[in-house]
Amino acid sequence: MTTSRTRVEWERAVVLSVARGIEPDADKVMHWFSCDVICELGGKTAQQLVEEGATARLLDMLVTIRSGHRDR
Repeated sequence: MTTSRTRVEWERAVVLSVARGIEPDADKVMHWFSCDVICELGGKTAQQLVEEGATARLLDMLVTIRSGHRDR
């Protein structure tokens, strides 16, 4: 059985991996993940969204950005 902490760690790794496909600078990605609020997703950081279990919404947004259908 997967614990909540394990889920969060795994989802965090997935989000960071996808984000690195958009922004190769790891420091910028980490700053974005922990500090930048995402207005479209309730004004929360990516970290907050992952911790709250809203990773799917966040990944949908990142995939849209990566595919070029949305500005960064």
